[in-house]
Amino acid sequence: MDLRNAKYILPNLFTLASVLFGMVSMTYTMLGGPSDFTRAAICILLAMVADSFDGRVARMTGTATRFGIQLDSLADAISFGAAPALLAWAFSLKSIGDGRGFPGLLIVFVYVACGIMRLARFNVSSSGKGKKTNYFQGLPIPAGAAVVVTMIWSMQDLGIVGADKMGLMTFVMLATSFLMVSNVPYRNFKHVRISLLLRVLMILAAGGLIFLAIRYQTSFVLLLLVLTYVVMGPVEGVWSLMTAGRRRGQDGEHDDGDSEGR
Repeated sequence: MDLRNAKYILPNLFTLASVLFGMVSMTYTMLGGPSDFTRAAICILLAMVADSFDGRVARMTGTATRFGIQLDSLADAISFGAAPALLAWAFSLKSIGDGRGFPGLLIVFVYVACGIMRLARFNVSSSGKGKKTNYFQGLPIPAGAAVVVTMIWSMQDLGIVGADKMGLMTFVMLATSFLMVSNVPYRNFKHVRISLLLRVLMILAAGGLIFLAIRYQTSFVLLLLVLTYVVMGPVEGVWSLMTAGRRRGQDGEHDDGDSEGR
């Protein structure tokens, strides 16, 4: 084996680790106990951690390949598509309707279908030679999975049951599905330069979050973080539209002034 090519394996190992966590999550989901649902949710969050490293390692080592991009998408479809959908169905949505779970199955199908289309759209856009941007188009599927599993974990801790659980889970699944296939911009933080002050602030913020997670319920802190990111997309999208509208208005005023001067 050529050791110079061995570095190409490292990013893919992180990708496959996320698949492993996704599969472990599904095994916990099939056990069906309340504590098993919590473990399943945590496994998907661990899959997110592993998934966050593969791209960074590939960029740091200069080993980004088309194979790695395709492998990452297939892994995401399992760990952040199928695994959260199965968990949501077993946790709550299977109880909707006549007890056979068909309405709930349709809801989780919509989630998985939108997630897969989101991955396909990303692959098509990333294969082009266009300018790199700091934004994703639509909510990334790992973030969508994070919304689902942190909500399930939080509902477990709060003891939410019955119609409230089914209604909230239905809303979360459908809203997340819509955001994944939408054109709402979400920051990817890939090309952001971090200053020393920002690094210090990030360390302090991380310390504060760890304290809150220890002092209060970890699930609530994680859910708050995830929802903050989810809300950031529409807020930034609306702000950019307002800014662009003002800029066009100012340009129009300048053009009118030039015309009158002539």
